[in-house]
Amino acid sequence: MRTFYVKSGFLFFLFLVLIEVSIAQENNPTEYPYGGKKLGELIFSSYANFKNAKFEHFTDFQSATFESFANFTQAKFNRFTNFSTSYFVYDVDFNQATFDSLADFSYTYYKNDASFWNVTFNGLADFSHAEFHNHTFFRRAEFHQIATFNLTTFDSLADFRGVKFHMDADFSFAKFQKGVDFESVTFGSISSFRRAVIKGEVSFRSTKFKEEIDFRQVNFDSVTVINLEGTKFSDGKFLFYWEQFKGKDSLRIKLKYLSGDSLKNEDYTQIEIIYHKLRDNFLAQGNESSADEVMYELGWQRKEILKEFDWQVYGTFFGYGYQPWRFLLFALLPIILIFAIIWYWFYYPTLVFIKSDLFPKSIQIDSKDKYLIKSGKFKLLKMRISDFTKAPITMNPLTRYWHALYFSTSVLLGIRFQKDWIKVFPKDMLGRKSYIRLVTFEWALGIILFVVFALLVKGIRFSFVKDLLGF
Repeated sequence: MRTFYVKSGFLFFLFLVLIEVSIAQENNPTEYPYGGKKLGELIFSSYANFKNAKFEHFTDFQSATFESFANFTQAKFNRFTNFSTSYFVYDVDFNQATFDSLADFSYTYYKNDASFWNVTFNGLADFSHAEFHNHTFFRRAEFHQIATFNLTTFDSLADFRGVKFHMDADFSFAKFQKGVDFESVTFGSISSFRRAVIKGEVSFRSTKFKEEIDFRQVNFDSVTVINLEGTKFSDGKFLFYWEQFKGKDSLRIKLKYLSGDSLKNEDYTQIEIIYHKLRDNFLAQGNESSADEVMYELGWQRKEILKEFDWQVYGTFFGYGYQPWRFLLFALLPIILIFAIIWYWFYYPTLVFIKSDLFPKSIQIDSKDKYLIKSGKFKLLKMRISDFTKAPITMNPLTRYWHALYFSTSVLLGIRFQKDWIKVFPKDMLGRKSYIRLVTFEWALGIILFVVFALLVKGIRFSFVKDLLGF
């Protein structure tokens, strides 16, 4: 009987030891050095715990399926590691892992969250053709060799905050479906975003581009917000076409405001710094048109943020100095038309007299008196207007309108203005004094408008206007 109890006690003690060893291995797998094993094509149906694991030789997880949470936190991969075509059904965590050689994650599929926080890639990192269908975190990861995200798809927000790319980073043909965050990222070498598609909210806040960065083939059509606060790049090396950022309703880059309504001046000051940096960048490339468009957008931002009435008027009628065609449309053209109407209805016989080369000498246009307000015997505001009832059939109304418009434009702009247009008329020519006063007034008004235009116009493309007047 005593022998039985001794044996039973020994077996119970051995059972406890085995349980303790099992628990220790589960919580600290570093006791078992992985490597050189064929783990690919396996199905991990339960929790796959490789926390703190050391993979000392070539490790092959190719085509493996992880149906539950996969934990590779602080794992260390000393040699080539192959996760290509692996399938992660649930969350996967590589936080603080280290890859000392090539890490192949090409064609991997991540159905849920994928976390690569603080991961160190000392060798090449290949994520080409990978599919991330939920939140993706590469925050503060460090790539010491080439990082490839060619044709990679991010269906949710891709978080690259604080990442350091010491060598080339290839995001060509990548798709960011719901935004990407490159805040405080360092691109230490050549980076490619050729034919990438970026949608949603994009942040390059405090991002450092040490080499030339080319976004000219990136599709930004669906970008809603782009944050460029504190972005660092050399002038002329931030390459993109301004049209890429044109929204559906405007031409603006939609910057993310930094503060609330109570700090609007601070908001505008920060945004002004960004736009001036972009302007200098375009000027360094010799792209004067885009530089002016950038400054127009800055004007729009000022209107939206500061809500200044006079600035809103300036924007409407002059495009903040960068769209002077608005001045021509809303100021110059209406004045020309108003004076053309006056010349047509009240002074057309005078035009025929002083500009006889426009018409055959046999043509005579008379004037007639007409009351502006007339009701029965009540008459008010007698006016003398042009009488076209006896005008020759060959002088159709369109021709007469063109004569009046031509004359008005010539006087206002000083184009082909001739001295005989203000010559003394015969004594029987009605309206002589009022005509001279009016034509002088329009001519002087044209000079004033030209000076105003020269003072208000801005931009490199229109600098010649200021040069004409010595401004």
